[in-house]
Amino acid sequence: MARTRRFVYVARLKTGDEVGLRRALEHLPESALADAGFAEFTTYVGSGFCVLQFGLSGNDFQVQFERFWNNPDVRAFTQRLAGYLVEGEQIARGFAIGDQRFHPGAEPGTGGAVTSAELPLAYEASHWPMEGE
Repeated sequence: MARTRRFVYVARLKTGDEVGLRRALEHLPESALADAGFAEFTTYVGSGFCVLQFGLSGNDFQVQFERFWNNPDVRAFTQRLAGYLVEGEQIARGFAIGDQRFHPGAEPGTGGAVTSAELPLAYEASHWPMEGE
């Protein structure tokens, strides 16, 4: 059984419209998550923050995230979310694989796109209990 790897996108909320953000989150493009190989998706909203938690079961985060992030339905979804986030322009841009060590020919930030290094992402460093034990 493949281990689910989790990471989060953390953003500060603009003051005053958490209800609007929650309504925007209701329009999650579920089929795009499934098509890109995501195993889970969870959102957290409160204390001035929005956290999007993604769970991947595949082997290559960059490829899966690029497939998901650049899906037209996801782009529409993230552009709606951007209006509620302090630095929303990051989430509204396209995604480019930018790690040349593992993806030969990758070009950081091409065409106005962001790379994982430019997004406020954090990768799961530990998890208890361990999966599969």
